[in-house]
Amino acid sequence: ERFAKDATPWILETHFVDPHDPYFPLKQYLDRYDPRSIPVPKSFNDSFAGKPGMHARESASWGHMTEQDYRQGRACYYASVEQLDAQIGRMLDALDNTGQAHNTMVVFTTDHGDLCGNHRMWIKGWMPYEEAYRVPMVIRWPGHVPAGSISKHLVQTHDLAHTYVAAAGARALPYPDGRALQPLFAGAGAAS
Repeated sequence: ERFAKDATPWILETHFVDPHDPYFPLKQYLDRYDPRSIPVPKSFNDSFAGKPGMHARESASWGHMTEQDYRQGRACYYASVEQLDAQIGRMLDALDNTGQAHNTMVVFTTDHGDLCGNHRMWIKGWMPYEEAYRVPMVIRWPGHVPAGSISKHLVQTHDLAHTYVAAAGARALPYPDGRALQPLFAGAGAAS
């Protein structure tokens, strides 16, 4: 809110721990999820036959997990996500209420997903499963990113430095890894 009183450009990086194993959501969020109503994924009972030994070794930590354990864990995960969403909403509301939303780029992303019981594993694991590697990136930037737009392009977190520099109108970064994402915002296709 103090930035609203000054025209100086600013950047704020905020980190949230949750959702992250172990999950400890507030009761008000956890009470919204009935574990009995949560379906168990087909991959919960994956066989490790024919897969590299690392799969079975990683799963050994979670092999004792029952379907009931899975459902309870997933309920805690869902509650943690909803709790995080509420906190992000508070930040967006503050930008709206202080008149800063129109000129503020907000990026929400993460470094990895969790397997959450899929493939008989819970945390991120070392295997290249989609649940661990396909993660959200949500960008709100009024006037630049159309609300509700969706891109299926593959992007990476190191694209963000180039994106921030381009948004600030500064000289492009000299290192080749990463690309500014602005071409995707207008639906122009892959970032060059």
